[in-house]
Amino acid sequence: MDYPADMAVDHRRIPKTGKPIALLERILLPEEWAQFQHYGGLWIEGKWGDYLINLNGRRACYRNGELIGSACIFLTGYGEDSHGDYPEIDTLIALYLLFKNDELGFWKTACFNFTQDVKYRSRSELDRLEREVAAWRAADKSASVVAAS
Repeated sequence: MDYPADMAVDHRRIPKTGKPIALLERILLPEEWAQFQHYGGLWIEGKWGDYLINLNGRRACYRNGELIGSACIFLTGYGEDSHGDYPEIDTLIALYLLFKNDELGFWKTACFNFTQDVKYRSRSELDRLEREVAAWRAADKSASVVAAS
């Protein structure tokens, strides 16, 4: 499934310069960078679902092309009082890296608002899936996504 065009962010909200945007460009694949520049968000295909994240704070989860709900992960510790929101680009980078490197961790951590019935998984099943993913990564010899310095 492609990025839903009706979810595009106003182009004036997409930063053009700065360290966070330069970091985002370095970690994204060329087609992902083009998608971000056009829509202000990213469509990420995962093992257990597909995800839409954008600068408007949208974090939608899809399965088989159908919206199943939205998810929220609270990033904490920003600023002196540790109560502020993270900048939009920093949040997008953190979520992108989480989806690419630890999709299971996302499912274990996020708060979900499901729009349809989804099979809930037990802790033992999540642990089994985590071992499965670790074995898959080891067998595939796939490396984690890391920004080049």
